[in-house]
Parts: sequence; structure tokens; C-alpha cells
Amino acid sequence: MLDELEDLDVGWPYSVAQIATLPHDRQAQELRGATLNAVAIDPPVPRGLWQMCAKELTEELIAQARKELVHGPWPENAPLPPTADSVSRTTYLCLCDYRADADGPRDQLYALEFQGPRTQYIKFGHSKRLCRRIKLHRDVAKAHGFALLNGWASPGVADARLMEQSLLRYARSFEHQHVVAAERFYGMCFGIARDLTRAVFTEETRPDS
Repeated sequence: MLDELEDLDVGWPYSVAQIATLPHDRQAQELRGATLNAVAIDPPVPRGLWQMCAKELTEELIAQARKELVHGPWPENAPLPPTADSVSRTTYLCLCDYRADADGPRDQLYALEFQGPRTQYIKFGHSKRLCRRIKLHRDVAKAHGFALLNGWASPGVADARLMEQSLLRYARSFEHQHVVAAERFYGMCFGIARDLTRAVFTEETRPDS
């Protein structure tokens, strides 16, 4: 079914707000459909950056890093396992290369996944200094045995604060274990977080929105 969605010429029948009210077993499918339908509106990661990330950050490598991290814990501020540390650094550098500040600071939505001992969480947010903000999150997480394994950032806009508010409100309606400090969602898979962030950005930046 999802392959067929790429050929649709009409708007997706569900808004993000409507998808957030659906049963959990339908949310992921409908959200994925909404993001596939928005491909032409939402600019992809630049080709060169994507090729570099795709080459270095394979699913197998991320799975290996996740396996290393799950079998913690480690002492506070101890070094991360080697594969996890490498994946975290490469993910960070990829996202830094996608910062939207070529013509001055531009606000970007982001969704980051951190894996640690026995659990993982999604961190949502927005920043006009994407690289600096992700470094802060990464350093704090690393001190507690968590590594950055996945991330997605939107194209730049003048102000993403209202988008972030919508994103956090909708995210609470999706399946996860619990929320800490309003922005950290434990138990939410990265695929949901990425598609949700992308769908919110797309809806909020449509010409008719």
C-alpha cells in the first residue's frame, strides 16, 4: 500500500491532528502515508550529505551500536562503546552539515534518538543554532551512557516555535512509554518521530496553511 501512495496527486486524507486521534496500531501507517504524500513539498537532505550518511550509517552499524549500549550501564562520564561512539559522532556531523544558516540563522525543527542502557528516548525541539544545540544534547546524554543514533532536521524557517508546540502536543498522542520534561519521549521509535516532525513541518509551511 505504501508504494502506491507515492503516486498520489491529491492531499492525504488525514491531517496530523486527525492521525493523532487514531488508534496506535494505525498511527504509524497513516503518518507514513502523509509524509510520502508530502515529498514534493518537504525538501530532502542534500544529495551529497545523504550519500555520505547512507554510506557510513548503515542499519547494521546502528543496530550494532544499539546492542552495545543496551547492555550498560557504565559509570557516569565513562567512554561510550566504540561503535556507539562512532555512530553518535557521525550522526552529529551529518546533522551539522544540514544546518540552515548559510544566509544567517534559520530556525529548524529536529527529532533526535538517543539509546542508552535498557532504554531509548526521542528528543524534539527547534533551534537557530542546530549544530550547537545538538552538541549540547549529545554531551548531556553521553555523560549518562546514551548515544545519538538517529536524527532528522527540517529546512530552515524564520521561526519554528509554534511548529514545536504543535509537534510536542501531537507527539503525546502517539505510542510511547512516558514523557520527561515535556520534550523527551521514552519508548517512541525514531521512525514515528521522524515522520511526525516532517509531517508537522510540511503542514505548517504549506501555502494554504
